[in-house]
Amino acid sequence: MEGGGQLTQVESDVVRRQFGCGAGQHAGVVRQLEHQRGLGGCGQQREFGRVEVAYAGKALLCTAMCRIMQQEGMALDTASTGELFTAVSAGFPLNKVKLHGNFKTDELLGMALKYQVGRIVADSITELQRLSRIAVEMGKEADILIRVGPGIKTQTHSYIQTGQADSKFGLSIASGAAMEGIKLALSLPGIDLRGLHCHIGSQLFGLDSYARTVEMMTEFIRLVRAETNWTCDELDLGGGLGIAYTPEDAPPSVAELADVICPALKSAAEAQGLPLPKLILEPGRSIVGPAGTTLYTVGPVKVIPGVRTYVAVDGGLDPATGDRPEVARRGGVAAVVGGGHDGPGEGVFAVGLDATGET
Repeated sequence: MEGGGQLTQVESDVVRRQFGCGAGQHAGVVRQLEHQRGLGGCGQQREFGRVEVAYAGKALLCTAMCRIMQQEGMALDTASTGELFTAVSAGFPLNKVKLHGNFKTDELLGMALKYQVGRIVADSITELQRLSRIAVEMGKEADILIRVGPGIKTQTHSYIQTGQADSKFGLSIASGAAMEGIKLALSLPGIDLRGLHCHIGSQLFGLDSYARTVEMMTEFIRLVRAETNWTCDELDLGGGLGIAYTPEDAPPSVAELADVICPALKSAAEAQGLPLPKLILEPGRSIVGPAGTTLYTVGPVKVIPGVRTYVAVDGGLDPATGDRPEVARRGGVAAVVGGGHDGPGEGVFAVGLDATGET
């Protein structure tokens, strides 16, 4: 990389020859983490107490990333058999691994219990029942969080809104399903309920949504305590912090997020008469997104006069599939490396590889 952080023609050629296009360059991950240490850097961690930052592996996970996160003292979120296997292969401390997912197979739940992952984030009533059965059969106890839906609709693309009532993730607070799930978990053998989890969406710029989530979650925790006598010891507020996809974007920093969440949680817990829970956050995109560059080779260019210009590239990029919904919503900026393209750019519709013929 050049001194200014730009990818040169020579470097892009080397990466393309060695790895092929569609390859990401993430040598800047460690440097990005230096900027992302918001909880410690702003003094909030020392003042707040128990804080855990868990890297969301779905953003980018390989054994090298696992080693970096281990060096940084972070926890790790996984959401599939492959991601959990990657963590195991990298020698990542499994007591600092969380397992997410709206449909975990019996095999995946068994794998998590076998390796004694730190937390399994239960997503449904049926998952709680299956997990209890599997844990009892294996002679294990599952330390879990329950994912709940706080009913907050954020200002982001509909594909990546996850905290509203109409969501495939978690148990809704408003419908009563969350309370039902908590009571069930407290009654099931092989289950140890340690806390609650929520995630309100991805690519978020507005920090007020996080403050409202803290208020709603602490109010719900108070109601749960009054009804069940169970006290929530861990509160995982998920991730979702946005990054810049265009020069005009100005996403907040992790330090700014911490300056909102930490005081809000302290104040809300005191107002609700609750002990301060351990705070867990799950950044992913905000760590690896600004740290790397993805190279694509431009293939066919199809111009439809008066409609749009399609540019096909050799990677997954089709916004219609939800792969990059934030780009579909607001547009993105790409740079042409090499080829003598020095003139002004033009707006095009980039599409990725599609072997199905469906998009």
